[in-house]
Amino acid sequence: MKKIPVRCSLLWPLFAGALAAAVHASTIPSPHLVVTINPATRRVLITAQGLAAGRHELRLVTAGLTGVETSDQVNEPGELYLPAPEGGLGKLPPAENIFFFNDLAPTNEWELVAQFAPDATGTWKLNGRFSPDGGKLAARIVVPVGELETGENLLHYQTSPLPAVPRFYYRRRLPVKGDQACSVTVGRSDWSGTVQIVQLADDGTKTVVASTEVAGPAPARREVLVTAQWWNDRALMDRAVLDIGNNLLHARVTRPDSLFYGGFNLVYDAQKKSYRMPHWIWSWGPAIKFLLDLGQTDAAREAGLASQFHAAALAAGQRSLAFGVTDPQHIAVGVSTVRWEPSHATPNGWAEYISTADSLFLSGWGWMSLYAETHEPVYLEQTQTLVGAAERLMARYPVVPQDWIVERQRWTPHTLDESVFGMAGFARLFAATKSPEVAAAGQRFLDSHLQHMGGKNGLLQRAWMRDENKAVWEPDIKGHAWVLEGYLDAYRLTGEDKYLRLARSLADQVLACQGDDGAWTYVFHKPTAKDPQDDKATAIWAYLLYDFYHITHDERHLAAARAALGWCLRHQYHGDDPHLDGGILTVNAMAYIRRRPMTILYSTTFFGLALLEELALSPGD
Repeated sequence: MKKIPVRCSLLWPLFAGALAAAVHASTIPSPHLVVTINPATRRVLITAQGLAAGRHELRLVTAGLTGVETSDQVNEPGELYLPAPEGGLGKLPPAENIFFFNDLAPTNEWELVAQFAPDATGTWKLNGRFSPDGGKLAARIVVPVGELETGENLLHYQTSPLPAVPRFYYRRRLPVKGDQACSVTVGRSDWSGTVQIVQLADDGTKTVVASTEVAGPAPARREVLVTAQWWNDRALMDRAVLDIGNNLLHARVTRPDSLFYGGFNLVYDAQKKSYRMPHWIWSWGPAIKFLLDLGQTDAAREAGLASQFHAAALAAGQRSLAFGVTDPQHIAVGVSTVRWEPSHATPNGWAEYISTADSLFLSGWGWMSLYAETHEPVYLEQTQTLVGAAERLMARYPVVPQDWIVERQRWTPHTLDESVFGMAGFARLFAATKSPEVAAAGQRFLDSHLQHMGGKNGLLQRAWMRDENKAVWEPDIKGHAWVLEGYLDAYRLTGEDKYLRLARSLADQVLACQGDDGAWTYVFHKPTAKDPQDDKATAIWAYLLYDFYHITHDERHLAAARAALGWCLRHQYHGDDPHLDGGILTVNAMAYIRRRPMTILYSTTFFGLALLEELALSPGD
């Protein structure tokens, strides 16, 4: 395999100058530091030659360690989602969340160093309860790379006053003289970074004696033409849906000892070139369904990928079962933790959310799809347990609260319109069991939302505030996609026309606001030219309108679905970053990272589900 030459910057200019006189400088490795990368294996080989007596260490510095973020650059939950603790935030010491991005494969031969000021005091915690690492803040914090998450990591510290953002680097000790060679596996073939040899003196001083930059080759871009009548191009759609499948394979959590191993990262940050948020577990449900369905297609079999898609779906499903509340004394027993969100106002930097609606969504899309595929009883039984938990909570509250917040030990004071998507769990369980009790429970779940949050002509108000017994009006396009899903599931549960009428009315209002390019903006009922298009909502609406079309056979629904899917196809990434490839790359108005290009797991997944729906239509439909 051809090795990639490196650019070297030496601290011995006379030697370097003499060497450059004989051979072109861009191809000459340092005589003291030689670094190559094998793009096929993503292995970086480092050779330190002619080390003098004394102590040395290798250092790696990457963009993921220099381009850190603080809590003000990330959408942390507001007061609606995470109320202040009893006694107020003033009882907590000042705190900060620092996000850095690890692009090394798990290894304990290398360490991460976070360097603070010499007088730093307080406490620190790495990655919340997902990691055992934490303790007293000091001038230098050292963590084995094998204990880091691949991609996004969060360093939370509490102290007064807050210290400056630390400096990060990776290190490996070189305690002997002479020639030394080692290697490290990195996360991508186009990895880049700076490698240094640092000499450690007895008096504590550290001197960089050699420095080299290395970069792997960027993959070539692909040009994909999406024609005006793309639905007649079967080859285009087959390629597009396989690209989505590969995108999800790339997005898997692959560190074996991660709490989320086998699941999926929610976000790929194009700017940071890093995966983020592996702990939005509810979003794994549609991904499981999509991969199972994709694995059944001729395109997947012919590409030799069917077994990989199937295995990824099974792994995510198995891991998703691990987050359920099993304590019989817990108010949310039978429900699952569905997400963690960063919050510097918590002891560990993260807030953990247990949600009935999100769990029902996960079970409907993920567990029941796996049950239909494998007939493993655990998926059916877990869904039945969850529906029982929902019934208990419906008997206790007018509307099931949105989330139980572990760090606050209480429910959020609100329920959102989008919680209607929990109807997926009831509907899929009913389809498997034909239980009238399940159908009745699902109907009660939806009707409680309609009673307290019902708006005009099928729209729901954004949130119902339990303590104030009032609803808040703020219709948004993604929330109402989930509302449409709830109406369709209720219709399948009960066969009652009232849910179909609500669905028609809602769809009519949304279709009237669809852009000429097929997309919607977040505030769909009063869009402005400056509002960005909402990739999440557009992909979800594309799929749901295909689903609605199967019920109504209304050509308007098919036309709108194709318009939305066409927008997704035109925004599918085919560039030089393989981790973005296949996803929808946009800047989303309402996302975890503010105003930054990214792909989002469920946007890409519903894009894929919509493509499968189009592929299932006979030619000419």
